[in-house]
Amino acid sequence: MTRTVAVLAYPWMSVFETGIVTEVFGLPRPEFDVDWYALTVCAERPGPVPVVGGAALHTPYGLDVLARAATVIVPGVPDVTVDPSPELVAAPPPTGGTPTCWPGGIPGWRSTRTRSTSTTATC
Repeated sequence: MTRTVAVLAYPWMSVFETGIVTEVFGLPRPEFDVDWYALTVCAERPGPVPVVGGAALHTPYGLDVLARAATVIVPGVPDVTVDPSPELVAAPPPTGGTPTCWPGGIPGWRSTRTRSTSTTATC
């Protein structure tokens, strides 16, 4: 059974950290001879998301797809004191087994791990 992973793209995120998630979960791994992960990049709204350095990441997937993933990864945010957007707070929590979340928490979501610079790992 393929395990679903979603990564949240948000404005001014680091493409380096997102690239690591893509490397681990998004590339086929036929050498392991097991069903690998199915990775989806999601955003609050489908379309272009500006990233650090002036580029843009484009995704057709929104928070509805994020909510259906078994695992959700939020790449490190540039400022852990900033609250998540109202759209993200209003989104249903992921239905899968091990969601992660915004440093400091997203109401109604649970977390298994956040960045080491976060002040809390509860959601």
